[in-house]
Amino acid sequence: MLRSNLVNSMIKISKYFKKKLVKSMYDKDFYAGANIYVVENSINPRRAHLNDAGLDIAIQEDRIIQPYSSTYIRAGVKLDLPHGLAAQVMTRSGTPRKQLTVVPTLIDSNYKEEISTVLSNFTDKPIEVKKGSYLAQVVLTPVYKFDNEADQFEQTSNKRLSHDRFGSSDYKS
Repeated sequence: MLRSNLVNSMIKISKYFKKKLVKSMYDKDFYAGANIYVVENSINPRRAHLNDAGLDIAIQEDRIIQPYSSTYIRAGVKLDLPHGLAAQVMTRSGTPRKQLTVVPTLIDSNYKEEISTVLSNFTDKPIEVKKGSYLAQVVLTPVYKFDNEADQFEQTSNKRLSHDRFGSSDYKS
């Protein structure tokens, strides 16, 4: 009974804060406490539209990406993220039309150096990218912890925990 009351209270609190957060997100003054800094002589990031989820980041050097390969290219920015936030570097929606993809990258709040964009060419021809091309975007994301993370992680036996999930066909009993 006590657990049920506690869970109900937590749900009410969660709904309250969710409403406050959603309302705040659409106010023009909603910021997450994160900062982005442009490295000297680099091209500024941009947000094409006010409500875009990501901040577009530019390639900082001319480069030829060889067929079937990936390469790191400077993004020209450093991030200052508070504890509880991470950033994801992702493909912009128009980038695949250029026969390129950005390898998704997660940036933790403790990483303070210039970030890079990892571009992949899956074609059989070299692809040239020009300095100033906006091919990637950086998106902020909250970081959640596992409920049992503070405890020692519970050891499981070799029994299957779930069926029909990623990797389940590789399970050997």
